[in-house]
Amino acid sequence: MVAKRTRGIEGNTSAYSTVFKRGFDAAAGKYRVINYATKFLLFRSTGESIALDREVFWQNISGYHEHLPIDLQRDDITKRTKWLAERINAFNPQSVLELGCGSGRNLYFIQQENPDCALFGVEINADAIRTAEEKLGSTFRLLSNSIYALEDIASNSIDVVFTSGALMHIASDKLAYIKGHIERIAKKAILHYELHGPEHIFDFHRYPRDYRQMYHEVPDAHYEVFDETDFRNAGTESFHHALLVVER
Repeated sequence: MVAKRTRGIEGNTSAYSTVFKRGFDAAAGKYRVINYATKFLLFRSTGESIALDREVFWQNISGYHEHLPIDLQRDDITKRTKWLAERINAFNPQSVLELGCGSGRNLYFIQQENPDCALFGVEINADAIRTAEEKLGSTFRLLSNSIYALEDIASNSIDVVFTSGALMHIASDKLAYIKGHIERIAKKAILHYELHGPEHIFDFHRYPRDYRQMYHEVPDAHYEVFDETDFRNAGTESFHHALLVVER
């Protein structure tokens, strides 16, 4: 289902026409909007909360590129992943946790240079979890199926906690909860490789933000926003990728 913009945005509303690829009756229901500048995508909504809608979306999506086996993912993603793995391994971690680990690509490349590192993940999609478990073997353990259920992970239990393109899908009202648990769990370092840009509300899929501001109480946090020509910025046209590093 696709909704194409017909006029410009005024405030937080926009006029758009809707084209359903199925019959109207089959498509009837509540939807939220994914804003891709020249077109809008619609995904079904329970109407209860954005957080629940996002979880249902990621739980049920099939064939998403981050959930595929590593050898089927794009070469430019692999290049960025190797760079991120190097940044994480620089802390000589004995354990790492990725929130939104997908099929385990980032954890796999960490493992290649640090084979004794214990690998932990949080992921909701069953296909992605199955692929990660097959690829990473006994060194990998899933700690939670939900990024909103981190209470049972012990404090100061994991050397490095990181995200890569996961918090960009989290609405701002849930950030304090997730950030609080990340800070509670991480012993050595926190890394966020995420989407940088001005915050906005007219998109229920991507939430760009300034992660340096998110950690404003940590004066020595490192924050780098990548230029549009940088390989670490590949895959986005409207915003920039950025890396935030907090050493504990």
